[in-house]
Amino acid sequence: MESRVSLSNESCRVDRKCVIRDYAPPWPGRSRPIVTATGEGDLLRFANDGRAEHDEGYILMGLELRGSGTGRGVSFHNDVDDVMICDMRIEGFRIGVHVGGSNQPAAGSDGRNQRVTLRASTIVNNSEQGWLGGCDGCSIEHSYFENNGFAAAKLLHNIYMGPGKGQRVMKNELYRSAMVGGICSGVSLVVHGIVDDMRIENNLVREDPGVAGPGCWGIAVDTGYHKAEQFRDVVIRGNEIRNLGRVAIGVSSCVNCLIENNVVVNEHLPGVHIAVPDRPRGRDDAEMRDVVVRNNSLYVGAGSGGTGILVGGDGGGYTVVSNSIVYSGSAADWNCFAYPSADAAYRVIDHNLCHVTNGGGEWVEGAGSLAQWHQRSGRDKASTTSDPNYSRTTAPYDLSPESIESPLLDRGHPSQSAESTLDGVRRGVPDIGAYDSGQ
Repeated sequence: MESRVSLSNESCRVDRKCVIRDYAPPWPGRSRPIVTATGEGDLLRFANDGRAEHDEGYILMGLELRGSGTGRGVSFHNDVDDVMICDMRIEGFRIGVHVGGSNQPAAGSDGRNQRVTLRASTIVNNSEQGWLGGCDGCSIEHSYFENNGFAAAKLLHNIYMGPGKGQRVMKNELYRSAMVGGICSGVSLVVHGIVDDMRIENNLVREDPGVAGPGCWGIAVDTGYHKAEQFRDVVIRGNEIRNLGRVAIGVSSCVNCLIENNVVVNEHLPGVHIAVPDRPRGRDDAEMRDVVVRNNSLYVGAGSGGTGILVGGDGGGYTVVSNSIVYSGSAADWNCFAYPSADAAYRVIDHNLCHVTNGGGEWVEGAGSLAQWHQRSGRDKASTTSDPNYSRTTAPYDLSPESIESPLLDRGHPSQSAESTLDGVRRGVPDIGAYDSGQ
């Protein structure tokens, strides 16, 4: 197919969708139709020319789109709403899926793309971005991303989500992000802009052991523009992040945000494994407020280190409860937690566990041991340094408690812990960490 084919049909509607999909081929051995781009533009471009005119109601299903290293596999521009991209393979483009902006709207158009969903699809080997863009109601679900963003060591990703309300990134697997010279060099899942009511849940974000560079972060919902940004009502929940770079989960300029029931494993680079914030905000960006970090389970191997969880340094209203951390190294500069703000910035800090297998380091950076920190601050009265007895700390990792003797059981904060577990089971007496005994 030649490049720059623009698709726009006013007859397509939400209740009368236009479908572009696979078919049963008359020849054997071919599971789906393959559409190959031969030019330099976009393969499937949903947009009208000129001023934005409202367009809606498309389904793309069961196709394999192959690029020649340029253009975009599927792109949306000029007020395209209510699109489902399902069971697709998109490979070999500059950008796999792009949800772009709009020109000035014509009559009847709001100039915005809305409700574009990618589901059960494979997005691989695209040189700059697997997914780029955001919209009100944009959703990425049950999809697989690998080896996207390999053209440069910075600013390229498996998934780059932009501004929007009600966006969802759920139950995806992300692997080999921005691989340059055999090293993962870019954040696998990044979110920038003005974002409200976002859910990032139950994703597996992973790299092979030893290939993550310092910039190979896992999930970053943070500032990256030269204009005002804010992330309000964001939930980062139930994700598993394995062997990423210096930050597994990071946020900045987050207001009323929740980070809970995530599992983080890092055997290699030292860093700040959950960072709130992960970078300084700009002058016009929102101040961090009312962020809860709870019931996360971390295993930091001897080859890693740094700080388990950092919370503070901007804004306030923080809650840090029921988190479990194990560090198997002995570095003197290890810190279980870091709290760089004044005490008044924190609402609750308690019922946490941090066990250092080989000694060394501090419970809180600059404050010494758990006992010294408690005496100084009055915080973490019910916290512990006991070994949580994780079930398995080598691949395949399992940070659930191995036995009923684990000090994780029934030791979570009684009123501030997550209501459900990593697996979505409602907690009884709360445990520390992402899992729960159900008792």
